[in-house]
Amino acid sequence: MKRFGSALLLGCILAVAMPALPGAADPWVPPGKRLEFTILRDGEEIGRQVLTFSREGERLAVETKVEIAVKKLFVTVHRFERSARSVWQDGLLQSYTASTDNNGEKSRVRIVPRKEKLAIDANGTPSTAPRMHKVREFWNIDILSQNSVINTVTGEVEAISVTPPEKTVLELGGKKIPARLYRVTGKATRSLWYDEKGGLLQISRQARDGSIILTRRR
Repeated sequence: MKRFGSALLLGCILAVAMPALPGAADPWVPPGKRLEFTILRDGEEIGRQVLTFSREGERLAVETKVEIAVKKLFVTVHRFERSARSVWQDGLLQSYTASTDNNGEKSRVRIVPRKEKLAIDANGTPSTAPRMHKVREFWNIDILSQNSVINTVTGEVEAISVTPPEKTVLELGGKKIPARLYRVTGKATRSLWYDEKGGLLQISRQARDGSIILTRRR
């Protein structure tokens, strides 16, 4: 098995939110304020992601936890863990922190507003981005209205291109769900399915080794 890299594993990482036409409002909060996703590689479960939503006054906080373990002959050959927390108000990022452990290679990103910019600290390296920018977490459909996003591991601003949505039907848990399919290209190409309220249903991408990675709502 080829070694899993950061790009492959981070491509698994997903999310939900916002009405189907992105706008300047806080992300949609799911019933129960919790979402769970299964991560699969060529149909085999390798991990999960859990998102929890809470209100802090007028602000919305979103906690993300990701755990991935790739096994071969019952032995874990690669482990990936990630935790992130974002705070939103009126559609704008108020703070963001993320810690990643990719098989022992650790990284940390912190983002806070500063005047008309977002101040980014990625593993001790400072940079800035426009105030309206979003982090590259697809739980927030609003990022699809932008032509660049902030990489949550490197802190770099990455260009993306998004196709117009296609109406389709996605089968999850034995149920057929009306969905909108977007294709996002940049450093990687992803297919993203959202429900009619803007909640993420599934992400699909091809890894460098040719395997298909699915992040699918439970």
